[in-house]
This record gives sequence, C-alpha cells and structure tokens, in this order.
Amino acid sequence: MLAAALFALAGLAAAAPIDDPPCPGCWVPGNYPPTTSGAGIRLVANLSDPTSKIFDPPVQHWYLGSVHGGAGINDAILTPTTQYSHTFFVNGTGPEISGMATNVLLPPFESSNGPIPMGLVYKPGQDRGYLQVNIGEGTRSFGIVHGMRSRYPLLFHPFQYSSEFMVCKVEHPAVTRPDYPVFAYQGTLPDNCAKFHFLPECAPLGDLIGVEELHLKHVDSSCYESVKALDWTTSDPVYWSDLTSLN
Repeated sequence: MLAAALFALAGLAAAAPIDDPPCPGCWVPGNYPPTTSGAGIRLVANLSDPTSKIFDPPVQHWYLGSVHGGAGINDAILTPTTQYSHTFFVNGTGPEISGMATNVLLPPFESSNGPIPMGLVYKPGQDRGYLQVNIGEGTRSFGIVHGMRSRYPLLFHPFQYSSEFMVCKVEHPAVTRPDYPVFAYQGTLPDNCAKFHFLPECAPLGDLIGVEELHLKHVDSSCYESVKALDWTTSDPVYWSDLTSLN
C-alpha cells in the first residue's frame, strides 16, 4: 500500500515509461539522471502532462513559493522564478528518516523572542490536502524519498506518503484566492487542475541560526543540480517490480 501510494510516477513515466519487469520482483540497476546531495533544496514542479493547456503561461518547472493568508499562515503556490521561491531543508533524526516522519522547514528567522521556525503544513480536506508554509515546525511526514524507495528524489506528503500534488488555475485571483495554488493530490482531479511531482533542486542554504536552540536536526537531501536541464530521454524505464517489491 505504501509503495503504491508513494510511487505514483505518472509524470516521470512520460519520459521514463513504466514497463513490464525483465524478471518477477527483481531490482534492476538502471541509468537515471544524476543526483547530488545538498544542504538546501528548492522544490520544482514536474507536471504529469507537460503539454497541458490549462495554464498560460505553462507552469512546468515552476517553484514552490507562498503568499500571505493570515497571521503566521502562507498558502502554497507555484511561482515562475527563484526570486519568490523558498529554500527548504529536511529535518529529522535517523529513525525519523527511516520511518518517513521527517518535516520540511525553512531556515529559522530571528525575533525578539528567539529563533522562529517555519515549515510545510498539510491540512486534510474532503477532496484535497491543503498545503501551507506556516510559522512552526510544520507537519511530520513531509520529506525527500530516494535510494531503495525511489529511482528519483521526490517530495512526499502525509496523505498515504504520496508524492503527487496538484496545481489549479483560479479564474478570479484575490488575496484569499491566490492563483496557482498547490494542493496534495488525494485521488480527485478537478478540470482546472494538473497533477505533478516536486523534484528537489540543490540550493545554497546559508546559516541555520537557532537550530540547536529549537532542537532541529538538519539532514542533507538528494537533489538535482538543475531540474530544467534534466534529459529524461536517456533514462531507462521504471519497472513495475520496483514499485511493488517494497510493500
């Protein structure tokens, strides 16, 4: 169940198709875009259907940012450049990493009351999960999965540890209705929305002020040097055995 939810890689499969395995249940080494490791990451949208006509301009390879939604609350959106995007880091101990119980945070900022953390927040809804970047340590079970659990580094969210998100086109944007809002995909895709995955792109993090005081445990993440520069045409296919052998 966990693997089925976590590895819904329809968007990546557009360039690296999912094929039948050459042998039942086997783990097949392959050729995939190279990754590195970084202290900080930007999250870049990789659409399941990059040719989608919903958005003009297209939102392929836009970045995760946020807009103010209230006191200490910021609604997640896609933004076209790094100027208004966020640089995150993964926080967690070894057991939390193994248990997919990490959280994804912004560097703490200083205040008269000491350092204040901000992080990704998931709020479940009836047909979608609401995504925010709020004051506090965020919601557990956000993180970057890679290695034996995925061919690609991906951001996962708390709903069944899925890596699928969706972005929607808002016809009449307003302060309370920002354009390009991002949600955690939960099985229902409205006509004005498109599914995607967040791929981590390495980014400089700077000083992490106050992490010791806040008892945070920064860990480096697998990431791509440039998501836009990835050449999926040279990648081997993802095999169904890879996706089902981890149950």
